[in-house]
Amino acid sequence: MGSPLQAAFISFVVGAVALGVIVLFAPSRFPKDILVQTPWWAWSGGLLGVFYISTAIVLSPRVGALVLTSLLVTGQLLTALILDHFGLLAFPKVPITSLRVIGVAFLIVGVLLALPRQN
Repeated sequence: MGSPLQAAFISFVVGAVALGVIVLFAPSRFPKDILVQTPWWAWSGGLLGVFYISTAIVLSPRVGALVLTSLLVTGQLLTALILDHFGLLAFPKVPITSLRVIGVAFLIVGVLLALPRQN
């Protein structure tokens, strides 16, 4: 594509067109009234998606599929641990336990083991 941002842009355009077609032919009506009531943080998903896709495009040729996927999953689970513990973004509160911390620690160790080594 020429640049990671151009590749991300194309990805989002194709996705937006596909979703537009699906919504157009969906049996339910578009919930315009709900859009006004949507909390501010719900709108951040699009921005975070841009960051996510752009970062993946930039990192994938540098770190490889294994490390990229390991980093993404570990980051998501760390975030989920925090969201659950504090009950953020309308998630129910689920306290951090030692077993949960150990599980995430294993993921972090897995990422470290998957990193490419210089010989």
